Amino acid sequence: MYLVIYGNCNDESILQVEITKIWPARSLKGKSPNVYEQLKNYDAFSLCSIYEGFGISVAEAMATGLPLLLSDLNVLREISHNNAVFFDPYNEKDLADKIRRFKNGEYDATTMERKGKEISKANYSKKEYVEKLLNIYSECINSGL
Repeated sequence: MYLVIYGNCNDESILQVEITKIWPARSLKGKSPNVYEQLKNYDAFSLCSIYEGFGISVAEAMATGLPLLLSDLNVLREISHNNAVFFDPYNEKDLADKIRRFKNGEYDATTMERKGKEISKANYSKKEYVEKLLNIYSECINSGL
């Protein structure tokens, strides 16, 4: 199994050393202007945050049909509509166990993929975004704001 990490952090050199200790087969990719296209190359998506404001990367991963392994945060449960495998972000053994179980086929990845695409299309597509934005504008205009 190969680990690929997208994104940037302030202490990338420290991160590189720590990841190398536990996961020799890994790659830090940094920022990607076409992450949607990159995600299609993988088997699953994991987000190990201890805090998230929205989690746009989760919506992007669902749109590609990737099964999700996510930190057990309320916002991530909301974004994914509970269509994910959740782990304790403060317990690396819990994440390792969930990855092992995913790799062994103990989760229904096919259903997660299908539902993820449906959730993404119904809630996070450009069309849905524009419709919701127009509804907000209409409410403001109609209320006299």
